[in-house]
Amino acid sequence: MTYGNEPFEMRDRESVLELALYYKKPVTIVAKGDSMKPQIKDGDRIEVRQTLDYKIGDILIFRYRATLLVHRLVKLDWQYYCKGDNAFRIEVIPENAILGKVTCINGTEPVAWAAWMNELSLEVNRIFLLSDNDYEKTMNCSPFLFYRYTVLGFIESPIVLATNQWDSVLEEMNQLNNDEKWLLEVLYAPRELNELYIVAGDGIQEHSSSRNRINTLLTKLICNNFVLVRDQDK
Repeated sequence: MTYGNEPFEMRDRESVLELALYYKKPVTIVAKGDSMKPQIKDGDRIEVRQTLDYKIGDILIFRYRATLLVHRLVKLDWQYYCKGDNAFRIEVIPENAILGKVTCINGTEPVAWAAWMNELSLEVNRIFLLSDNDYEKTMNCSPFLFYRYTVLGFIESPIVLATNQWDSVLEEMNQLNNDEKWLLEVLYAPRELNELYIVAGDGIQEHSSSRNRINTLLTKLICNNFVLVRDQDK
C-alpha cells in the first residue's frame, strides 16, 4: 500500500488506510484474491477514496470479521449489502464499517455496473441461500449460467435459452428491434414442440447499448422462470 510516495508496512495497513481516507486522501492498495474477477484481479492496483455517500454498483472497501474486503454494493437499506462479483455470499455491514470506494483499477475507472447485472447477482445469492449454500446446485442454475456468460465473461461455448412458454417470451421479445433480434441469433424450433431456442452468440458482447437492452430483457425472463439456460454443448 502507498500513501503519497511512501510505502507502509502491511501490519499498519488498516490504520494508515483509515487515516488517509479520513483526511480525504486517495490510497492505492494491491488486490488479493479472485472474488471480484473479472473487474478486479489478483495483483491489480486499486485506488480507494472516501465519499459522502455510496450507491448500488459502487465497489467498496470495508471491515468484515476482522479483515478488509473489496466487494460491490448490491443492495442498500439501513444496512449495506456487499457481494463479490465472482462470489455467492453477501456481507451485511453497517455504514461505519465502510472505509471508502474504488475509483480506479490500474489507472482506469471501474466498468459501469448495469441494473440487470445487479439483479442477476442478487438472484444468484438468493438461490445459493435456498440451496443451503450448495455450490454445485448454484453453479448449474439458470441465473448463474447466464451471469457467468454475460457478467463474468466465461465463454467456453455459447449458451442456449429454452422455454415452453412460447407466447409470453415472444411478447417480451417484441420490445427488441430487428438488429437486436439479429444479435441474439434467434432460432425457432418447430411450433408443435412449443419451444423457443435462443442461442446467445458473441455478437452481443460487441454492441454495448444493444447488449444492455437484450440482457435486461433476458434477465427478467430468466429470473421469472420463463426461460431456462444451458450450455450449448450439453
